[in-house]
Amino acid sequence: MTTTDLIEPAQAPVASPGLPPIGEPDVRGRVRAEYLEMPGMALTPRQAAHLWSLPLASAAELLTHLVNSGFLIQTDDNRYRRPGCPRCT
Repeated sequence: MTTTDLIEPAQAPVASPGLPPIGEPDVRGRVRAEYLEMPGMALTPRQAAHLWSLPLASAAELLTHLVNSGFLIQTDDNRYRRPGCPRCT
């Protein structure tokens, strides 16, 4: 047995189980569902990117879309939450 026999071949990176591209309706639906499931959730764009395994720019774009559609509001401290959340005011 040679030393090269002990080295495992390089494996292709495994695709992340993250979200599909930001334009996909499934992504928006999943994010909406999570906000509805956790009504007190208030995330910064960076936290949202981490939570949904998205690039920061994509997370910010998604959050802006949800604000423009009236689903979320943006707070003064740059967090995104559901409007009318009794625990969030």
